[in-house]
Amino acid sequence: MRNFKLTLWKFIKPSVQTIFVVIFFLCIMGVLMQGLLLRDGSVPPFLIGLTIVCVILLCVPNLILHINYYKEDRKKKIFIDFKKEVIKISVDEKEESFFFQDIVKVVKTGLYHSKSDRQLTTAPWRFFYYYKIEFQDKRFKYLTRFIIQDLESLLPNVIFEYEKKRYPFIAHIP
Repeated sequence: MRNFKLTLWKFIKPSVQTIFVVIFFLCIMGVLMQGLLLRDGSVPPFLIGLTIVCVILLCVPNLILHINYYKEDRKKKIFIDFKKEVIKISVDEKEESFFFQDIVKVVKTGLYHSKSDRQLTTAPWRFFYYYKIEFQDKRFKYLTRFIIQDLESLLPNVIFEYEKKRYPFIAHIP
């Protein structure tokens, strides 16, 4: 049996590269502004504006996805029993169980529509994706990459589909 839940590393991991890029960019801009301030006695306003716009473009999309995925997974725990072929999803002490054969398909939604797609983008949210598990009784459950990664290897006999979405936001959350 394997257990999955939200951890700090799973929460931070999709944005590690973006965090380093922002820190590097702010250091470069800080050195540039410091040099201009010492040389000319002032910093051009367009340079401050450019810095703010670049940081916003890098950080805001990630922040929105972090909040969205956190709201979906904050109290969720998943237990997968491979011997009994059962998935248990627990949210706020309410537990639901599903057999592997109850799953019609799993749709992985992210910036890439298949597992073999090459990552040719520099979008800060390129590592965000979520799984939509559809059951025979027309219900479905969402699992984000904060809880579980590589669900395909854990459920090899389940049909997986890949949906490309430029910005993988989960819209159903209240």
